[in-house]
Amino acid sequence: MKQINSFFILFTFILLLLTSSLAAAVFTQEASEIPYQINNSDHIVIGTVSEVETHDDFANNTITVDEWLYNPLSEKVIIVRTTSWAEDARFSKNESVLLMLNDKSPIPISNENPEKGVFYMDFGELGKHSVSDRDAVIKELKAQGKWEKEDQIGNISNSTGNSTENESDIPQSLPLTFGPGTLDKLKNDTDFIAAYGSIPNFSSSAERDQWINTLGKITDKVNGNFDQEMSKYFYPKGPIISYGVTINGIIEVGINRNSTVEKPVMDEIYKIFDLKASLIGIKEVPVVFVHADIPVPTTSKIEPVVKTTNLSMSGNKSSSGNEPNKNHSVPGFGLLTSFICLYVGWKLRKK
Repeated sequence: MKQINSFFILFTFILLLLTSSLAAAVFTQEASEIPYQINNSDHIVIGTVSEVETHDDFANNTITVDEWLYNPLSEKVIIVRTTSWAEDARFSKNESVLLMLNDKSPIPISNENPEKGVFYMDFGELGKHSVSDRDAVIKELKAQGKWEKEDQIGNISNSTGNSTENESDIPQSLPLTFGPGTLDKLKNDTDFIAAYGSIPNFSSSAERDQWINTLGKITDKVNGNFDQEMSKYFYPKGPIISYGVTINGIIEVGINRNSTVEKPVMDEIYKIFDLKASLIGIKEVPVVFVHADIPVPTTSKIEPVVKTTNLSMSGNKSSSGNEPNKNHSVPGFGLLTSFICLYVGWKLRKK
């Protein structure tokens, strides 16, 4: 009998370990596809992770918004809340991300009230994308009639005003129009502090795309040596609260609005970026310092998850016709596990 009880306990423990893997497996292949995710998302955003606050059952990931791609809001800083009880998206500080977001949690939560500025990811890790997917997302938004920035997209031409590409053959989905004069325009922003370096001249949209990727490589190199070089300048030790690549073709450094940053300090910070840029052959990398607000994540506590045998959430959303209903079915793994354990225990005791 003692041996049977030991086996019963071990079997239960193994099932519990498998729970997170089972949770990840409930998503179909369709759920990993961009068209399906767009069709079942309330918002799509590009931003930089500025803070990760972990709790026992969930994490609040603070995202500094760079661009709203779909259903834009006025928020410049948002919270993306992820759960720890199932396989969910993991975020790293200073990471640039493209996210498929929903206003409400996909898992019913008792006494749940939507919180302003707090969003969820119905698809977990699948809904977290690289910023390089921006082109594909915009293309699909257009296909679904959900792209609202068409007026911002014109023929991308060189400095002489003559188009160097055949726009009829190339999807014009990236409204990237930055160039040497962009820094002067950014200096007129009320949050502007200082600008370093320069933006090269570009003759095609492909060159601008490549420039964005190059800036991303530079910030990746800065991230790789963050603890040794950049951490001492970060809040609360220093004035920086964020940095990342923007669609203006620059690296933007957010400075705590309540701090005063001296030029020698900005010079030191710029040298970090400039050194990493020189390693890949870039001179005078453009870095712009701006005032920014310190993200204040919500401290409200999530109520316990209500587990049933078939948790689902449906919603009808349509922007240009009839769209499929959102209906993600997530099994109640705790209850399922209990039934399995009880059954196995009963069979073992009969023997």
